[in-house]
Amino acid sequence: MNLSVADSQLRVPDSRDELGGKGFFLTRLVERGFRVPPFRVVRAADLVDGRVPPALAARLVDELVAAAVESGVDELAVGFAVRSSPAVSMPGMMDTLLGVGLTDRNVAALSGRLGTESAAWQVVLGGVANLCSHVAGCVPGNPSDAVDPVADYRRLVALYEEHSGTNFPSSPAAQVRLAVEAVFASWDNARAREYRRANGISEHVATAVVVQVLAYGTGVGASGSGVVFSHDPLTGVAGLHGEYLRASTGESLVSGTTTPLPISALRDDSWTAYDELAGVVTEMYEWQTVAVEVEFVVENGTGWIVQLRPAVTTGQVRNTVTIAGWRTGLIGRQIALARLDIDALFGESPSVADPDRGRLLAIGVGASAGVATGRVVTTTEAALAGGGEPLVLLRPRTEPEDFLGMVSSVAVVTVEGGAGSHAAVVARELGIPAVVGASFSTAAPSAGATVTVCGTTGRVWQGVVERLAGATVEFPSDLFADEAIEARIKPTLAAVLAVEPNAIVATATGAPIPAATLVITGERDAAERLAAAGHRVAFDCADAVTADLPDCFVEYVIAKPEARRGVGTVLAVRAAAKWAAKEIAR
Repeated sequence: MNLSVADSQLRVPDSRDELGGKGFFLTRLVERGFRVPPFRVVRAADLVDGRVPPALAARLVDELVAAAVESGVDELAVGFAVRSSPAVSMPGMMDTLLGVGLTDRNVAALSGRLGTESAAWQVVLGGVANLCSHVAGCVPGNPSDAVDPVADYRRLVALYEEHSGTNFPSSPAAQVRLAVEAVFASWDNARAREYRRANGISEHVATAVVVQVLAYGTGVGASGSGVVFSHDPLTGVAGLHGEYLRASTGESLVSGTTTPLPISALRDDSWTAYDELAGVVTEMYEWQTVAVEVEFVVENGTGWIVQLRPAVTTGQVRNTVTIAGWRTGLIGRQIALARLDIDALFGESPSVADPDRGRLLAIGVGASAGVATGRVVTTTEAALAGGGEPLVLLRPRTEPEDFLGMVSSVAVVTVEGGAGSHAAVVARELGIPAVVGASFSTAAPSAGATVTVCGTTGRVWQGVVERLAGATVEFPSDLFADEAIEARIKPTLAAVLAVEPNAIVATATGAPIPAATLVITGERDAAERLAAAGHRVAFDCADAVTADLPDCFVEYVIAKPEARRGVGTVLAVRAAAKWAAKEIAR
C-alpha cells in the first residue's frame, strides 16, 4: 500500500552521486509515496572548509521541524537521526548519531509522545552520550538505568564540556551541525579506510549525510524497530524474512547489541503494522526487481521506512531471485540473463556440517551460509596475529572496529545480534560463514579451542566436523532456450566448415587474412587480437572449459557435448550484457 508522506516539499537533489545510497533511496521512496520520516541530505559540496555553515543547519532544522509539526508532532518532541550516506554501502563503518537536538527541556514533550518519562530520558541521554562519543571524543559510560536521569544528564553535559573545551550545544541546530560534521569526519576513520581498501571503493568518492526526524521505536504500545528482506537472504525464497526488536531503536538492532525476535513478533503486536509492512516490502521488490533489505521503525502501531537498499546476498541467491523474477514476468529475459552470476549457476548449494559427526555447542541464526573450521580467537588483534591459520572470530557482538578481524577469519560467531546486524551483512559480503545470536549449551569455547561453524544451519560444533556437500544447483534450461545461441555451438571443426566452407584455421605464419573470412583458433589471445582487428572469429574450445572463452565476440564455438550447456550460458549472458549496455547508453 502506498502511504502519504509529510516532507515531500523538502528540497533535495536527485543525483545518487550527490545523495549517496541512503539519501538516494529515501528520496525515491518519498516520490513513490511511502511513509518516510522527514529528512534532508547534506552534501559534501554544502560544507565550507569542512564545516556546516550555521545558517544551513538552522534552515535544515527549521524545515524538518515544520514538516514534523505539520503531521501533528509537538515541536519539543522532535529529535533527529544523523547517518552517513556513502554512494557504496559501508555497513557500520561510519558514525551514526541518534537523539540529536534534544536536551532536558524536551523531556516533558517526549514523555507525552512516548508514554513514560523514563522512555523520554532514555532518548535524551542517548543523544547526549552520542555527542560525547562522536563530537567530544570521550567515553560517556553507561547511564545508571534511569535511577537518577537528571544526575546522568548533568554528568554527561559536564563530560562533554570537559573534553570538548566548549559549552554543551543547547539548540537543535547547533547539535545537528556538530553531528553532521562528525559523520562527515568519520569517512576518514581507520575502519572506514580499511573497509574501502578491502572492497575496492575509491577514496575520492565523497559521502553525504542524512539528517532525519526520529520515529521513536521506544514508546508505549506497539513500538520497536526491525530489518526485513523481500527474500530469504540465505536461499532467495520469496516472502517476508527478518527480525523485530520491541521497544528499541534501529541502531541497537543493526549494531548487533541485542538479539532480536523473528518478524512474526510484530504480527503478534500489531497485525495491521505487520500486514502493511509485508505489502510495502513486496511493492519495493517489484519496483527494484532485486531482493531488497528494509529498515523500519514502528511507533505506537504506525510503521515508518528509514532505509532501503539492495540486499547483500551470494551469487546463487541473486540468481534464484533473478530467475524467479523472469518466470513471473517481473523482468525480461535479456535483463535476467545480464544479471546472472555464471560461476554460481554451475556451483553447488552451500555445504552443511554433518549433524551426526560432532558435539553441538550452540544454536543461533545462520547469517551467512557455508561451513568452516578453525581455532577460536576472541579479539581482532588475535585474528590479525594468526599468521594465516584458519581462525574463527567469536565475539559477544561485532563492533565496526572488528572488520579487519573478520577479514582475517574463516568464520564469525556472535552471542548477540540477528541477520540484519552489521556482522551478518559484512560476513555475507566477505562470503564467510556466520552464526549470530548464538546460544551456547554451556560456557562458550575459550580462545584456542577448535570449532566448526555452520552458517547454513546456524550451528556451532566442537572440533572438526565433516561437511556435507550441497545439492547441485538446478539449471534454468527454460531461460536459456535460444535457437540462435544453440546454432553458434558446433561439435567439431567439420561442423563449422559445413556452414562456413571458406573459413581458415589461424596459423603462426602471419599470412594476410581476408577481412570477410572466418578465422578459427583455439588460443584466447589470438582470438582477441583477430576480433580487435575486425576479423570474424570462431573459437575451438578443445579442452571443454567454458572459462577459457576469449573476451570478445565469437560467431561460433567448437565444444564437446558435455561443455555445450556451459558454453551456451556464457554466450547468452554475454549477448544480454551487450544488449543491456546499449540500453543504458540510450
